[in-house]
This record gives sequence, C-alpha cells and structure tokens, in this order.
Amino acid sequence: MQTKKLKKLLCDKGIHASTVSQKARVFILRWSYFYKMGNTSEKCADLISKAFPNSTITEHSDIFKPFRGGASVANSSHFCVKFILDD
Repeated sequence: MQTKKLKKLLCDKGIHASTVSQKARVFILRWSYFYKMGNTSEKCADLISKAFPNSTITEHSDIFKPFRGGASVANSSHFCVKFILDD
C-alpha cells in the first residue's frame, strides 16, 4: 500500500497523525505534542490496532525533545508508532 492511500484510510477512520511516512514495508505515524494531555504511545498503537486488525505493531515510542519553535515533527516531542499491514 502507498502512503497516499494510507493517509486517506486513516482520515476516513478518524485518525489524524501529524506525519505519515513509509520505509520499506513499515509505516511510521507520528503525533506531535507540547502537552501529553493523558495520551501515550500505547494509546496511539491501540488506535492503529483497532483501525487495522490485520496490522502488526513493530514498535511504539514516546520521543521527548526540548521545544524549538519551527522544528519538524521528527525533531520535536512526539508519539511514534511503526507497523506493518499484513495481507
């Protein structure tokens, strides 16, 4: 599946990640945050598992970085979920 198709599917299912990318067969979703507001990487991984029952979560993490105005999502604090869609 292409990243463009996945973005559309995620949007249709009400999942709005800050960035969506793909490396080989692994999709990488990132949700940026300034305040966690009760969210965790586990909750993000659960969203993906429920939306795509045929997915395999390979990794989920909480990346904390000091605030820098204008930094990209990858260079800011964010939750990251990596997964593979099984056929």
